[in-house]
Amino acid sequence: MQSRRRGKVAMPEVPPLRLLQVHLQLAFISAPNKVARMTLANFPELQRLSRPARLKIAAELWDSAASDALPVPASHKTLLRDRRAAYDRGETRTLTMAELKRSIRRRK
Repeated sequence: MQSRRRGKVAMPEVPPLRLLQVHLQLAFISAPNKVARMTLANFPELQRLSRPARLKIAAELWDSAASDALPVPASHKTLLRDRRAAYDRGETRTLTMAELKRSIRRRK
C-alpha cells in the first residue's frame, strides 16, 4: 500500500470504497437516523476523486445493494407466471418498440 505525506506523518493510501465504508460505519454508530440523509457533500475525500473513480465506487455500491435481494412475494410470482402463460397462448397484445415509444410520448 502506498503512502502520502501529510505534514510530517506518512498517511497510508486508503482505497476510496474502504474510506466510504468507514465513513458509513462511523455515521451509523454516531447517528443512525441521519444515515439516510448522507450526501456526497459529507465526504470531501470522495468529492476530490476523479469522475471515473467516483463512478467505480457508485458501481460497487450499486452491486452491493443489488446483491441484497429482496424476497419476491408469491402473489408476484403467480402474476408473472399467469402473464407469461397468456403471452405463450397468444392472448396478449404486444407492441413494437416504435408503438411503445409513441404510447409513452402521448402520456407526457
